[in-house]
Amino acid sequence: MRRQYSTLTCLLALFCLIFVVGGGCASKQTKLLNKKQKEILESFRLHVSETIKDPERARQLIALGEDLHKQIWNGTKILQKLYDDFTSMNKKYDTQRIELEVAFQGLNEHRRRMREKLLTARVHALKLTSPEEWQELMTRRRTVMDLIKETPGFL
Repeated sequence: MRRQYSTLTCLLALFCLIFVVGGGCASKQTKLLNKKQKEILESFRLHVSETIKDPERARQLIALGEDLHKQIWNGTKILQKLYDDFTSMNKKYDTQRIELEVAFQGLNEHRRRMREKLLTARVHALKLTSPEEWQELMTRRRTVMDLIKETPGFL
């Protein structure tokens, strides 16, 4: 049971990481990644609607996924800024150790809050599904894995 929980949590985190990493890209791949993000989100909506026969539970689960997407997207912008600040500080010869420690703490704290959002969303999602529905929804990971495989250097 614990291994399954860990695996499912990793899969949920991986699903959301695609939005996180995709949101931080600033290259030619950005448009392609944004398109793929939209396709994955639409696929998610469709898969939930097909899997969850109760329209109200399906609506709630879709809303949860969309809200999580927005939170991760916004969190990514902050994370990218924190990372850029840290990188800039690290390049300066005269940056003091304490300054880097504080910046590093900020990065870790923000990542911790993002992980907490993922785990909270997972708990809510589990409440909206049966074990069978959850297993069916987890088959979506192939879509996420395909995106990672198609985009070398993505992670």
